[in-house]
Amino acid sequence: MFVVNGKEYVRSDVEQRWEEYSQSSWAQSGGKVAVCLSDPAEVLSCLLFCKEQGISVLAIPSGTEEEAALRIAKNARCQGLLFENAQSFEVLDGAVGVNGSAGLLQMSSGTTGEPKVLERAWSSIDAEVASTLDLLSVNKGRVSVVACPVTHSYGFISGVLVGIARGSRVEIVSNGNPKAVLKCLMKHPKHILYASPVYLEILCQFAPKSLSLDAVMTSGVSMSQRSFERVKSSFSSLYQQYGCSEAGCISISQQVDKPNAIGEALAHLEVSAGSSNESAEEIVVVNELGKTVKTGDLGYFENGQLYYVSRIDDMINCAGLNVYPADVETVLLEHPLIDDAVVFGVDDPVAGQKVAAHWVGDESLNEYGLREWLKDKLMQHQFPQMLDRVKSIERAANGKVNRRKMSAQTV
Repeated sequence: MFVVNGKEYVRSDVEQRWEEYSQSSWAQSGGKVAVCLSDPAEVLSCLLFCKEQGISVLAIPSGTEEEAALRIAKNARCQGLLFENAQSFEVLDGAVGVNGSAGLLQMSSGTTGEPKVLERAWSSIDAEVASTLDLLSVNKGRVSVVACPVTHSYGFISGVLVGIARGSRVEIVSNGNPKAVLKCLMKHPKHILYASPVYLEILCQFAPKSLSLDAVMTSGVSMSQRSFERVKSSFSSLYQQYGCSEAGCISISQQVDKPNAIGEALAHLEVSAGSSNESAEEIVVVNELGKTVKTGDLGYFENGQLYYVSRIDDMINCAGLNVYPADVETVLLEHPLIDDAVVFGVDDPVAGQKVAAHWVGDESLNEYGLREWLKDKLMQHQFPQMLDRVKSIERAANGKVNRRKMSAQTV
């Protein structure tokens, strides 16, 4: 069924674990169960068992401290927690069911507010997998190499479930070692790699120029133009998907011409957005159950393809004019001496908000020189009033930054 760090698990191996699970009290609880397991193969076996048996499950990232895992499980109102291994079950005072149907529970990233528990029925996930197979032109012979956590929906649903449904070999590389991933890709010349943009940048630095890489799927955060060009030149095929925790995968781009190209909407969803970059609107999704999900993202359709613009919360209103952080970041990252940059809004008593930027770069570049370089490349309302060099920019594992936190910390 899948391979984890080089060790193969066939269906009989997984079914043997399922038989052991079925005898456990947690499998008969009839409610929500949280799992925080150290072995990725155990995580996958447990998630697949819960899907097969119609049990609601919350997958907590491996390595989470027990106290934190218990707190997360209690906040999600789970009836119990499996910690470290599938034999240690701690009973909690949780609720039964997931809005009347069993499914996958996830925690939101928390980058735009307090993390919250999100619930998706297994039937909704099945619809996502079926629509992905209809849209994504990846044949059975391509091995799915998953270099992202299987506790996250991207790794579990897009990487594992879609790969299994396609009838492909699924290889999970969980140790985060780029050399191990490259070794796996070399072993399987026909592959589709699932990884975050941040990880892909690291991988491209390790990959020999002579190495022929096949296909890659990325998701999670828009790449800078520089990163986009590096990744696109390293792989024969670049795919990009877009989604949110509430709705799952929303669209897939199979012809990525720009970093913000997020593709064609999946068939089981109705998706609306703006008609151009200048008239971008919130991306709103209606799923197969008729539930409306407002993504909080601005986007637009062009020739049937969806393009991402910005988080609504990230948009900066400078004296009534909209500034999209990604537009300014793209320009900053064009400077050959700048390695990283993030743009965010800071409250201003006159303009409402002003544009601020943190950047990481060569010490030979000073603020005056950077301002001179920027003056003909940005419109007046886009120009950063605060332009601060920092040692590093704090990013989550998927590359996202908490602009709200940065704004609150900036005086």
